[in-house]
Amino acid sequence: MTPLDHRFYTAPGTLSGTSVRLGGSLAHRLARVLRLEPGSDIALFDGSGIEVRARITTMARGEVEAEVVSRSYPRTEPPVRLTLCQALLPSDRFDWVLEKGAEMGVTRFVPLLTERCTAKPPAPGAATERKRARWQAVAVAGSELSGRVVAPEVAAPMSLSDALAALDGTAVMAWEESTAPVRPVLAGLASQGIDSLTLLVGPAGGLTPEEARSAREAGVRVVSLGPRVMRAETAAIVFTALCLHELGGFEPPAP
Repeated sequence: MTPLDHRFYTAPGTLSGTSVRLGGSLAHRLARVLRLEPGSDIALFDGSGIEVRARITTMARGEVEAEVVSRSYPRTEPPVRLTLCQALLPSDRFDWVLEKGAEMGVTRFVPLLTERCTAKPPAPGAATERKRARWQAVAVAGSELSGRVVAPEVAAPMSLSDALAALDGTAVMAWEESTAPVRPVLAGLASQGIDSLTLLVGPAGGLTPEEARSAREAGVRVVSLGPRVMRAETAAIVFTALCLHELGGFEPPAP
């Protein structure tokens, strides 16, 4: 099936019937922002792996209805489940990491609090949940754009020590002071046939030697991304791309 320009994430369970009823912010977006009309075709996914092509039939105040035209299960996910733990950055740069990481296939994002973070974390409580909801929306927008049928998860901010304690499986950290080249490490992981991988990337000021040592003690492989200095957000996307390339994440789906 060919891509549609208008592609949206909707709540889980919305796509089970022969028609779809959409409300809230999505209905507003369709009717008031994009100004779609009855007869317009849209694509919808709910994070379960299914994509529905639907044709808008009615648009009432605050609600849009559409009939299901077709269903499919696009194979757009990489063969490895990728978690990106990114130290907090200024708002626009962190949003960029979320959007581009989601486009490439990151399954889960973990905002990290590290020693040299200059971006302040949201205050505990409602402020954190509002910020997390906005981050989630940015990541979902990346999935909408890229044709994925999975909505990436954005976790609540956590300290590096807590993230290391919660690690489950293989993890690799990019650190500018490391002398270990990244390619042999990734090639070794590819030969093992791993199905999940956690990446850790520091803030604009980098990770401290103590933080890198803690990561090694937790079993994380610490690698260099090369001799050139990159912004933290650039390093995150380069690191993600290198891992996906080595682990088969950019291969076209089998016919």
